[in-house]
Parts: sequence; C-alpha cells; structure tokens
Amino acid sequence: MASFSGTALQIPCCICGTMIPPNAANQCSSCLAQDFDLKSLLQRGPGGGDIIIHQCRQCRRFERTERNFDYLEIESPALLSLCLKHIPALSAAEPKMNLVDAMWIFTEPHSMRLKVRLTVRTEVQNVMIQQRVAVELYLKWKQCPDCNREYTNRTW
Repeated sequence: MASFSGTALQIPCCICGTMIPPNAANQCSSCLAQDFDLKSLLQRGPGGGDIIIHQCRQCRRFERTERNFDYLEIESPALLSLCLKHIPALSAAEPKMNLVDAMWIFTEPHSMRLKVRLTVRTEVQNVMIQQRVAVELYLKWKQCPDCNREYTNRTW
C-alpha cells in the first residue's frame, strides 16, 4: 500500500513558473488576468457602442428612465449608481462579474465625459481573477419632459 503524504499536487504556471494548483488554463491568476481583457467587455454599451448617459441641457437633470429625470450632483454616489446601471456587462449573465469597488476618476466638467474606476472579480477557466478597469461614459443632451412641455408652442 502506498502512503499519502498529505501535500497537495502543484504544477508550475506555464508562463511565469509559479507553483499553483492545477486548473484548466494551467496559469496562475495574475498571468491569466494579463491575458484576459475585462476592459473591452465593460466599455461596450448596448449594441457594442459607447455607454451614454443623458442629461437635460436646460435643467441639468439626469435621465433615470424614459420619463423620469432626477437632479444628481456630479461625482455623487447617486450618479455613480446610475452609471453602474448603464454598464451592460455588470448585469450580463455570462461571464458573471462581481463588482468589488467603484470610484470616480476626475474629469473636467466641460468634457462631457464621466470616468469610473471599477474593481471587478470574475471567474475565467475556473480561476478567479480581479482587475481594476477605467470605464468612460459619455454625456449626451436630451430634453426632459418638463422642459419639453415648457418650450412647446400651443400649450394651454
């Protein structure tokens, strides 16, 4: 009978040589994270375009839903939550991404851009990887229903 020493089987990572438990990729999590680009997944909006947040030019309210515009301060937690809801990859089923942290990156107020630094954790080939990714959202003007009503002719 063979005796078992109780040590776990480990193999070297095929890129850096660090000893790791065997996995489907035969890579350590840091090497796999370098090969896997989460930014390209997070930066895509609906239909593969840019991620757009609408703001009313007149009253400066942000669009939550088609008929609901709210006053939100720039770089506020409420605006951050609105921005996170507009990133389709965070709500997608495959690959499942867990948001660990989100914070603002400063942009000039006139740049019409909002930048968010996300720390995202996901599983790739049975290996958990975590990356920090900067996501850029674009502000576009869209008139809110209240301002539209105010500027429409023939209102009584």
